[in-house]
Amino acid sequence: MSNHNLRLEAALDIAHAAQLKTTLDTALSGEKSLLLDGGEVSRVDAAGLQLLLAFVRQCKALEIELNWDSASETLRDAAAGLGLAQALQLQLPNQEA
Repeated sequence: MSNHNLRLEAALDIAHAAQLKTTLDTALSGEKSLLLDGGEVSRVDAAGLQLLLAFVRQCKALEIELNWDSASETLRDAAAGLGLAQALQLQLPNQEA
């Protein structure tokens, strides 16, 4: 089984959407398990969250196990603000595993 760690860049916004999509698409190739590191994310917008949501859904469709190693407060807050934290499988600080 292949296991892949994927570290997200600091900016997950419209200006970096094409690069993010390429990175996420590449990560899906031949993987059975992915570990996302979003601990360095300092800027995120709806476009970045949409790409992440599509990625999470693709992982489910391809039966790729997806877990978060870390997620910055910025990323968690943005996802929660748009009601996407659960869909993105992000564990918020006030939630228990």
